[in-house]
Amino acid sequence: SWATVDLDYFESKVRDTDNVILSWGTSSETMNLAFKLLVSRDGHNYTEAVSVAGFGTTTEPQSYQYTYENALPGRTYFKLIQVSENLRSTELEKLYVVIGRDDVSIIIAPNPVYSHMSIDTGYPLTTQIRVFNTAGQMVKTVAPQYAQSIPMGDLPRGLYLVVTEYGTKKIQVTK
Repeated sequence: SWATVDLDYFESKVRDTDNVILSWGTSSETMNLAFKLLVSRDGHNYTEAVSVAGFGTTTEPQSYQYTYENALPGRTYFKLIQVSENLRSTELEKLYVVIGRDDVSIIIAPNPVYSHMSIDTGYPLTTQIRVFNTAGQMVKTVAPQYAQSIPMGDLPRGLYLVVTEYGTKKIQVTK
């Protein structure tokens, strides 16, 4: 027999500026072991935030809630996964929330870049900074703690895209 969940809703609400209350409910569940709530800063790379026990098999409506604390500024993505008693996973729903401003300003200086550049978003960077050439190839990754002075002198002259968790900016490297 198949594990199924009739999901009625999956909702989010921001509380106290950086806590996200995630709520979901079902109208029935069959062989439902658990729900996994996954979180991502970019909408592509997810990690598990929590696993919440399901009700097995029931025709009674069920409600669930989880508070994701200390969400970072910008977008945070959530994915709800149902895990059956036979350990099969099914993606049910996705959503995202915005903490603070969605249009965080990215300042890269200087532009054009000669040897080093610095990135300022007004918020702490928590993921790697990636630099792509115009062919779409990633040519450099930099840990966020080095965002104040990123060496660019090793790259040939040209246009590059600098990608952070808060957005993308076009720069020119000159020599």
